[in-house]
Amino acid sequence: MHLSNPSFVAVYPTDSSVFAYPYFRYTFQVSGFDEHHNQYFLAISFDAADTLHLANEYSSKYTNKGGLHEVTLYKIDSLQRIQSFSLKTDTADNLFAIDRQGINVRFLSGNFHFLLRNDQDTSEYLYIKQGSFQDIAY
Repeated sequence: MHLSNPSFVAVYPTDSSVFAYPYFRYTFQVSGFDEHHNQYFLAISFDAADTLHLANEYSSKYTNKGGLHEVTLYKIDSLQRIQSFSLKTDTADNLFAIDRQGINVRFLSGNFHFLLRNDQDTSEYLYIKQGSFQDIAY
């Protein structure tokens, strides 16, 4: 698992008469294989208000501490066919939480669960129920 360096972003609220909120966007990236030799790439992008204090619960509903920007999962089968799944943002069942952040050593631990929709067949969903990460250096 890898955490990107932050990039500055401006996130506009649904009320267009209000100014944008400044955040720093990070992306977690991880890849792996299943028992059928399908390859997976997962990217989780979240926006944080404070680069020194990332421990927070990030959801599709932004707060003053940040929010969950995007989640994408790519599945590549043995014939190199690619399926892509994206975050279904109109559900409250999406959460990326950083539970622990090291002070002297830069590491993060946490958990996540998402409801993803197949980009090619929008009637197909994928639910990641118990994702976790521990002691990821950044």
